[in-house]
Amino acid sequence: MKRAVAVAPSSAWDPARLARGVAKARELGIDVDVTATLAPDLWRSATPEVRIAELLAATSRDDIDGVWLVRGGEGLLGLLGDLPLGALGRRPILGFSDATALAAGIWAAGAATPFVHGPVLHALPDADDATCEAVAAWWAGRPAAPLRGRVVVPGRAEGPLVGGNLHILASLCGTPWQLNANGSILVLEDVGEPAYRLGRAIAQLRAAGGFDGVRAIALGTFHDCRGGADYSAEDAVLRLLAPLGCPILADLPIGHGAANVPWRFGATARLDADALTLDAAPVG
Repeated sequence: MKRAVAVAPSSAWDPARLARGVAKARELGIDVDVTATLAPDLWRSATPEVRIAELLAATSRDDIDGVWLVRGGEGLLGLLGDLPLGALGRRPILGFSDATALAAGIWAAGAATPFVHGPVLHALPDADDATCEAVAAWWAGRPAAPLRGRVVVPGRAEGPLVGGNLHILASLCGTPWQLNANGSILVLEDVGEPAYRLGRAIAQLRAAGGFDGVRAIALGTFHDCRGGADYSAEDAVLRLLAPLGCPILADLPIGHGAANVPWRFGATARLDADALTLDAAPVG
């Protein structure tokens, strides 16, 4: 059985939801050691000092196979200025949503810690069967199956797969950790936003150079995002991204819904027809 350590560097978490996530992880063959502190500091799980110390300790442990984030929410962007990214250990970190900020920070710093975009423990019990199977496969070090989507703008592309939550990426603009996606395939997903806010985030990224040199865009789900009377949130996103002129693949199983298949940030990916094929991403 693989071993993970659970930490919570973002928002405060629900012990009952975490217990269900830990139980589901065990069903998938992963034993989880919960070291996360729940001592709420405003809406966050604990003080910045505690959250940083737990993250550093977890990624440096020799007795575990990886670090699993308890939940998203908010809090990681505020840690990046004080978090010594180069001092993080080499244990991979699994999470998404607010953890997009951590992934981008690791990428910007050239740090050696692998980051894998996938379900947090809070969300694991609600994941669909395909996602659970993919999570188990990732922890076991088995190659990732191609992700299938819907072709919006046809084409082929190859490059590092980067990105994550659209609004977190927009919030990084103008900071030292703004994502440089030049030469990459850029993943975008979001949750609970009206179309006009999605549009504003896309405009902010575009004005800040966030799409410069992007070879292709891979869109996950826009879960519970709201459109207008005659258009969906996805319609609005595609309308705003199409002028970029690069290949676009939509409806990939990535995001805040039940489908959230893991992928390694920075792994070489190939987009061709309706498939996004990933290099194998072993745990260690």
